Amino acid sequence: MKTNLIISHITRSLLLAFFVLGMTVKAQAGPGPHESYLPVKSMKEANQIKVGDRIAVRCGKCGEVTTMLADKDRSYLRGYHCEHCHTNFQLKSISTPHGSISTFIYDDGAGHEATLLRGK
Repeated sequence: MKTNLIISHITRSLLLAFFVLGMTVKAQAGPGPHESYLPVKSMKEANQIKVGDRIAVRCGKCGEVTTMLADKDRSYLRGYHCEHCHTNFQLKSISTPHGSISTFIYDDGAGHEATLLRGK
């Protein structure tokens, strides 16, 4: 009788523990469901990002999205390093016979392009 009572308490405790674990919030990388980002399509748009603004970069090789705050030295205007796949991207300038096009594209030299995104 006493053994059944102990087993009953242990079973209830385990069920309660599994229920509580199932209700916990999962950790999530990248932008949350309440965050919206728009692609930066030109150098003019990139220059309008202020220090402290929320920005994100989508890696063109692995697809990982990294969110961050725009820093004081504006390093995002020069390039991006993906912490997930360890790929380095440099800002790519596109030139035409009529001059350079004001686009904003990160390129890794192997055909992958990363995208800078700004918070809405």
